[in-house]
Amino acid sequence: LAVPTVTVSNYTATWPAVENAVKYLYIINDGEPVETTSLKVEGLAAGDNIKVCAVGDNAFWWNKNSRKIL
Repeated sequence: LAVPTVTVSNYTATWPAVENAVKYLYIINDGEPVETTSLKVEGLAAGDNIKVCAVGDNAFWWNKNSRKIL
């Protein structure tokens, strides 16, 4: 699976669909992973960091670069 490229605008993180992904996991700051089938996370705050990974067929890769919310 490809690693999602996260874009942040207006306190919302978005990413394009990843081929063969069945869901996504994201972590805000150093919190617990959250599972979603959405391609966005809304309601982020200034100073937050978000990391996203695609999940499919029991395989996943985290984007090694978190995105800081400005």
